[in-house]
Amino acid sequence: MKKLSAILTFFVALSYSLVLAQTPVATLTGRVIDAKTGQALPFATVYINNSSRGTNADENGVYRLTNNYPSGE
Repeated sequence: MKKLSAILTFFVALSYSLVLAQTPVATLTGRVIDAKTGQALPFATVYINNSSRGTNADENGVYRLTNNYPSGE
C-alpha cells in the first residue's frame, strides 16, 4: 500500500509540474506613432488594460511586451 501511495504521489506531482509548464509564450511587439503626424512617440508607455503588464517604447517608439510573468497575473 505504501508503494502504491508513493507512485500516486509521484504522478500527481508530475502532472502538476506539466500543467505549470504549459504556460503559453507570447510576445507583443509594435511601434507607437502619433495618429496625426505619423511620427514615432519615443518612450511611450504601453500596457494591457486592466492588468499590471506593460512596458516602455524605446527612442524610436518600438516596444516589446512578453508574458514572462508568473501564472495567474
